[in-house]
Amino acid sequence: GRQQARVYAVDQAEAAQQPGTMSGMVVLNDIPVFALFDTGATHSFISRRCLDAIEVHAVTAVDPLEVSLASGRKIVTSAKASDLSLSIGGRVLSTDAFILEMRDFDLILGMDWLSSYHADIRCHDREITHYLSGDESITFFGSRNRSLPHVVSMAKATKLLRRGNCQGYLVSLVDESQKARSPHDVPIVCEFVDVFPDELPGGPPNRQVEFSIDLIPGAGPVSKAPYRMEPKELQELKAQIQELLRLGFIR
Repeated sequence: GRQQARVYAVDQAEAAQQPGTMSGMVVLNDIPVFALFDTGATHSFISRRCLDAIEVHAVTAVDPLEVSLASGRKIVTSAKASDLSLSIGGRVLSTDAFILEMRDFDLILGMDWLSSYHADIRCHDREITHYLSGDESITFFGSRNRSLPHVVSMAKATKLLRRGNCQGYLVSLVDESQKARSPHDVPIVCEFVDVFPDELPGGPPNRQVEFSIDLIPGAGPVSKAPYRMEPKELQELKAQIQELLRLGFIR
Protein backbone atom coordinates (compact mmCIF):
# COMPACT_ATOMS: atom_id res chain seq x y z
CA GLY A 1 0.00 0.00 0.00
CA ARG A 2 0.88 3.65 -0.20
CA GLN A 3 2.66 5.45 2.59
CA GLN A 4 1.20 8.79 3.64
CA ALA A 5 3.49 11.81 3.78
CA ARG A 6 3.24 15.58 3.92
CA VAL A 7 5.45 18.52 3.07
CA TYR A 8 4.23 22.09 3.37
CA ALA A 9 7.20 23.98 1.96
CA VAL A 10 8.64 23.27 -1.48
CA ASP A 11 9.86 26.83 -2.15
CA GLN A 12 11.23 29.74 -0.14
CA ALA A 13 7.91 31.60 -0.05
CA GLU A 14 6.19 28.65 1.66
CA ALA A 15 9.19 28.03 3.92
CA ALA A 16 9.07 31.64 5.16
CA GLN A 17 5.52 31.02 6.45
CA GLN A 18 6.46 27.87 8.35
CA PRO A 19 7.96 28.47 11.83
CA GLY A 20 9.76 25.12 12.10
CA THR A 21 11.98 25.48 9.05
CA MET A 22 15.57 26.47 8.48
CA SER A 23 17.61 26.54 5.29
CA GLY A 24 21.29 26.62 4.38
CA MET A 25 24.02 25.15 2.23
CA VAL A 26 25.16 21.58 2.88
CA VAL A 27 27.40 19.15 0.98
CA LEU A 28 25.65 16.15 -0.55
CA ASN A 29 27.86 13.53 -2.21
CA ASP A 30 30.67 16.14 -2.46
CA ILE A 31 28.35 18.65 -4.19
CA PRO A 32 27.13 21.87 -2.43
CA VAL A 33 23.32 21.95 -2.36
CA PHE A 34 20.66 24.24 -0.87
CA ALA A 35 18.78 22.31 1.82
CA LEU A 36 15.70 22.96 3.93
CA PHE A 37 15.37 21.47 7.41
CA ASP A 38 11.61 21.13 7.86
CA THR A 39 9.88 19.79 10.97
CA GLY A 40 6.59 19.89 9.08
CA ALA A 41 7.76 17.34 6.52
CA THR A 42 7.32 13.70 7.46
CA HIS A 43 9.93 12.45 4.99
CA SER A 44 13.04 13.71 3.23
CA PHE A 45 12.91 14.74 -0.42
CA ILE A 46 15.38 15.54 -3.18
CA SER A 47 14.80 17.33 -6.47
CA ARG A 48 15.42 15.63 -9.80
CA ARG A 49 17.80 18.47 -10.68
CA CYS A 50 19.91 17.78 -7.61
CA LEU A 51 19.88 14.03 -8.23
CA ASP A 52 21.30 14.57 -11.71
CA ALA A 53 23.96 16.93 -10.31
CA ILE A 54 25.28 14.39 -7.81
CA GLU A 55 25.05 11.63 -10.46
CA VAL A 56 23.00 9.19 -8.41
CA HIS A 57 20.44 6.83 -9.92
CA ALA A 58 17.07 6.50 -8.26
CA VAL A 59 15.52 3.18 -7.30
CA THR A 60 11.87 2.21 -7.08
CA ALA A 61 10.55 2.03 -3.53
CA VAL A 62 8.57 -1.03 -2.47
CA ASP A 63 5.72 1.15 -1.17
CA PRO A 64 4.92 4.35 -3.11
CA LEU A 65 4.63 7.60 -1.19
CA GLU A 66 1.52 9.79 -1.38
CA VAL A 67 2.67 13.32 -0.54
CA SER A 68 0.22 16.00 0.61
CA LEU A 69 1.31 19.53 -0.34
CA ALA A 70 0.38 22.85 1.26
CA SER A 71 -1.97 23.59 -1.65
CA GLY A 72 -4.00 20.48 -0.83
CA ARG A 73 -2.77 18.67 -3.91
CA LYS A 74 -1.43 15.14 -3.56
CA ILE A 75 1.48 13.67 -5.49
CA VAL A 76 2.44 10.02 -5.67
CA THR A 77 6.14 9.23 -5.98
CA SER A 78 7.94 5.91 -5.91
CA ALA A 79 11.42 7.03 -7.01
CA LYS A 80 13.90 7.09 -4.16
CA ALA A 81 17.61 7.78 -3.64
CA SER A 82 19.28 5.72 -0.93
CA ASP A 83 22.47 6.00 1.14
CA LEU A 84 23.27 9.60 0.24
CA SER A 85 26.30 11.09 2.02
CA LEU A 86 25.47 14.37 3.76
CA SER A 87 28.40 16.34 5.20
CA ILE A 88 27.61 18.57 8.20
CA GLY A 89 30.15 19.96 10.63
CA GLY A 90 32.91 17.74 9.32
CA ARG A 91 30.87 14.57 9.82
CA VAL A 92 29.31 12.44 7.10
CA LEU A 93 25.71 11.45 7.80
CA SER A 94 23.57 9.12 5.73
CA THR A 95 20.14 9.91 4.36
CA ASP A 96 17.46 8.54 2.05
CA ALA A 97 15.18 10.82 0.06
CA PHE A 98 12.19 10.51 -2.24
CA ILE A 99 12.22 12.46 -5.49
CA LEU A 100 9.94 15.50 -5.48
CA GLU A 101 9.91 18.44 -7.87
CA MET A 102 10.95 21.66 -6.08
CA ARG A 103 11.68 25.17 -7.30
CA ASP A 104 14.01 26.72 -4.72
CA PHE A 105 15.44 23.82 -2.74
CA ASP A 106 17.64 20.90 -3.74
CA LEU A 107 17.01 18.86 -0.61
CA ILE A 108 14.37 18.77 2.14
CA LEU A 109 15.32 16.99 5.35
CA GLY A 110 12.16 16.00 7.18
CA MET A 111 11.32 14.41 10.50
CA ASP A 112 12.49 10.96 9.42
CA TRP A 113 16.05 12.28 9.14
CA LEU A 114 15.86 14.82 11.98
CA SER A 115 14.60 12.24 14.48
CA SER A 116 17.17 9.63 13.44
CA TYR A 117 19.97 12.01 14.44
CA HIS A 118 18.16 13.43 17.51
CA ALA A 119 18.13 16.94 16.10
CA ASP A 120 17.50 19.86 18.45
CA ILE A 121 16.25 22.83 16.41
CA ARG A 122 16.48 26.42 17.70
CA CYS A 123 14.63 28.39 15.07
CA HIS A 124 15.27 31.80 16.68
CA ASP A 125 19.05 31.25 16.61
CA ARG A 126 18.90 29.47 13.24
CA GLU A 127 20.82 26.51 14.67
CA ILE A 128 20.38 22.73 14.61
CA THR A 129 22.33 20.47 16.95
CA HIS A 130 22.61 16.79 16.08
CA TYR A 131 23.40 14.47 18.98
CA LEU A 132 25.38 11.45 17.82
CA SER A 133 26.60 8.43 19.74
CA GLY A 134 27.91 9.18 23.21
CA ASP A 135 28.44 12.83 24.05
CA GLU A 136 29.37 13.81 20.49
CA SER A 137 27.27 16.48 18.79
CA ILE A 138 27.52 18.69 15.72
CA THR A 139 25.83 22.05 15.15
CA PHE A 140 24.62 23.43 11.84
CA PHE A 141 24.13 27.17 11.42
CA GLY A 142 21.43 28.02 8.91
CA SER A 143 21.00 31.08 6.75
CA ARG A 144 19.54 34.10 8.54
CA ASN A 145 18.30 35.70 5.36
CA ARG A 146 14.81 34.41 4.59
CA SER A 147 13.98 36.95 1.89
CA LEU A 148 13.68 35.91 -1.73
CA PRO A 149 16.19 37.17 -4.29
CA HIS A 150 14.91 39.98 -6.51
CA VAL A 151 15.35 40.03 -10.26
CA VAL A 152 15.75 43.51 -11.77
CA SER A 153 15.99 44.66 -15.35
CA MET A 154 19.25 45.75 -16.92
CA ALA A 155 18.05 49.38 -17.08
CA LYS A 156 17.25 49.44 -13.36
CA ALA A 157 20.54 47.74 -12.49
CA THR A 158 22.41 50.39 -14.52
CA LYS A 159 20.66 53.19 -12.60
CA LEU A 160 21.49 51.61 -9.25
CA LEU A 161 25.14 51.23 -10.21
CA ARG A 162 25.36 54.84 -11.38
CA ARG A 163 23.89 56.09 -8.11
CA GLY A 164 26.40 54.06 -6.15
CA ASN A 165 23.68 52.36 -4.07
CA CYS A 166 24.97 48.87 -4.77
CA GLN A 167 27.92 46.91 -6.05
CA GLY A 168 27.94 45.02 -9.31
CA TYR A 169 29.81 41.86 -10.17
CA LEU A 170 30.38 40.50 -13.66
CA VAL A 171 30.45 36.72 -13.77
CA SER A 172 31.32 34.61 -16.78
CA LEU A 173 30.20 30.98 -16.75
CA VAL A 174 31.56 28.35 -19.11
CA ASP A 175 29.98 24.92 -19.38
CA GLU A 176 32.99 22.60 -19.59
CA SER A 177 30.88 19.45 -19.44
CA GLN A 178 29.96 19.69 -23.13
CA LYS A 179 32.69 18.27 -25.33
CA ALA A 180 33.31 19.54 -28.84
CA ARG A 181 31.80 17.24 -31.43
CA SER A 182 34.06 15.57 -33.94
CA PRO A 183 33.10 14.50 -37.47
CA HIS A 184 32.96 10.88 -36.28
CA ASP A 185 29.99 11.80 -34.04
CA VAL A 186 27.88 12.22 -37.20
CA PRO A 187 26.34 8.84 -38.17
CA ILE A 188 26.60 9.40 -41.93
CA VAL A 189 30.32 10.19 -41.61
CA CYS A 190 30.92 6.85 -39.87
CA GLU A 191 29.56 5.08 -42.95
CA PHE A 192 32.24 6.68 -45.16
CA VAL A 193 35.31 6.68 -42.96
CA ASP A 194 37.63 6.41 -45.97
CA VAL A 195 36.19 9.65 -47.37
CA PHE A 196 36.62 11.57 -44.10
CA PRO A 197 40.06 10.61 -42.72
CA ASP A 198 41.56 12.44 -39.76
CA GLU A 199 44.45 13.60 -41.98
CA LEU A 200 44.40 14.00 -45.75
CA PRO A 201 47.04 11.75 -47.39
CA GLY A 202 47.96 14.33 -50.00
CA GLY A 203 46.68 15.75 -53.25
CA PRO A 204 44.05 14.09 -55.45
CA PRO A 205 45.10 10.93 -57.34
CA ASN A 206 45.96 10.93 -61.03
CA ARG A 207 42.89 10.96 -63.24
CA GLN A 208 42.23 10.43 -66.95
CA VAL A 209 41.31 14.07 -67.41
CA GLU A 210 43.58 16.52 -65.62
CA PHE A 211 42.08 19.88 -64.79
CA SER A 212 44.38 22.88 -64.69
CA ILE A 213 44.32 26.62 -65.18
CA ASP A 214 46.74 27.70 -67.91
CA LEU A 215 48.53 30.96 -67.27
CA ILE A 216 49.10 33.55 -69.94
CA PRO A 217 52.65 33.19 -71.28
CA GLY A 218 54.95 35.67 -69.64
CA ALA A 219 52.60 36.35 -66.71
CA GLY A 220 54.35 36.95 -63.42
CA PRO A 221 53.23 37.07 -59.83
CA VAL A 222 51.12 39.95 -58.64
CA SER A 223 53.21 42.88 -57.57
CA LYS A 224 52.78 43.25 -53.85
CA ALA A 225 54.98 45.11 -51.44
CA PRO A 226 56.45 42.79 -48.79
CA TYR A 227 55.77 43.51 -45.15
CA ARG A 228 57.71 42.64 -42.05
CA MET A 229 56.69 39.70 -39.89
CA GLU A 230 57.52 38.96 -36.32
CA PRO A 231 59.96 36.04 -35.86
CA LYS A 232 57.22 33.97 -34.22
CA GLU A 233 54.79 34.58 -37.09
CA LEU A 234 57.50 33.84 -39.66
CA GLN A 235 58.36 30.58 -37.93
CA GLU A 236 54.68 29.55 -37.90
CA LEU A 237 54.32 30.40 -41.60
CA LYS A 238 57.39 28.32 -42.48
CA ALA A 239 56.02 25.37 -40.51
CA GLN A 240 52.70 25.58 -42.36
CA ILE A 241 54.41 25.77 -45.75
CA GLN A 242 56.61 22.77 -44.94
CA GLU A 243 53.53 20.79 -43.90
CA LEU A 244 51.72 21.65 -47.15
CA LEU A 245 54.81 20.66 -49.16
CA ARG A 246 55.07 17.36 -47.30
CA LEU A 247 51.45 16.53 -48.03
CA GLY A 248 51.80 17.52 -51.67
CA PHE A 249 49.17 20.24 -51.56
CA ILE A 250 51.63 22.77 -52.98
CA ARG A 251 54.73 22.38 -55.21
